[in-house]
Amino acid sequence: MNKQLIAFFFGSLLLIALFEAAALNYLTRKSALGQWFESPRSKNALLQARKETELVILGTSTTQNNINTSVLNELGIRAFNFGLPGIYWQDYPFVLEDLLKFKGKAVALSISLKTLHVDQQCPLRHWESFFHLLSEKRWDCLSEFRAVDFLPLSVELPFLGEGKVYSREELRGIFPSDTRIINYARGNNDRKVVTFTNGDGLVLTRGVTETLVPTEVFGKIPERNLQHLVNLLEQISSADKDVILILEARSLIEFPDFDHVTFAEGLQKRLKRPVRIIFNHDLRIPPPYWADFSHMNYQGTLLYGQLLACQLMNLKLDKSGNCDRHRQRIQSVIK
Repeated sequence: MNKQLIAFFFGSLLLIALFEAAALNYLTRKSALGQWFESPRSKNALLQARKETELVILGTSTTQNNINTSVLNELGIRAFNFGLPGIYWQDYPFVLEDLLKFKGKAVALSISLKTLHVDQQCPLRHWESFFHLLSEKRWDCLSEFRAVDFLPLSVELPFLGEGKVYSREELRGIFPSDTRIINYARGNNDRKVVTFTNGDGLVLTRGVTETLVPTEVFGKIPERNLQHLVNLLEQISSADKDVILILEARSLIEFPDFDHVTFAEGLQKRLKRPVRIIFNHDLRIPPPYWADFSHMNYQGTLLYGQLLACQLMNLKLDKSGNCDRHRQRIQSVIK
């Protein structure tokens, strides 16, 4: 009887492993054709299938849904959007291991000042982070693990079952002036996240009608967070990639007294190679350009894309061009 139970147990594990491997292989092949899911493996397959990419922009949902790479490409920056909703910078060391295999020459890390200031959360639960947390004795995070977290599909299909999934046909006509091809969308009538075959995303809502006022006061960046940032930038640099740090735009000015000069000088002293920094944290973007308090609407992404293209082109050409015209446009309501 015991032998039968043992055989059944290991046989079940083998079947699960084979199913997972087949499913992941299928998802990877679909992703390479533009039918990707919002997960690291899927987006990496989409990236590696591209013929020409000079810049990858890594970030969270605010990267995926706020950065319109079709605008960047039209203005001379061959960029890929590696924004990952629900996956934050504590997971970036694992994400970068595969991302850095792409043949391009630069990686931009797009983060918010709030991310730098708040305590780091636990990484996404999967087998790589389990051993990482074990080495760091993070018992608080380890206690959250479940058996299902060790199955790759639990990470690769993060939004499965969350709201309705909309097809291209259901969304046809919503973006008459947008040349990007719709991949799929998820959500409900009040809020949808649309994804495009090029890796971009976009949030659709009823919009924001007022400017949000910050309710928290943040002090000095914690040393642990600063060191984590340094480690990420060094990981990118060690792969022989140019490193760019983008302090991203938000729907409110959370740090009006942030000394970006002192921050930049202190960061450069910790790094073996210099990092180029784009400061967009102080943009005062009005409510008509926001879908919610974190994500821009379509018009906002167009204007932000034009500003980023100008800033990135300056870095590409190693010049100090003036992008004030683009900054002014996104901070004024176009009527």
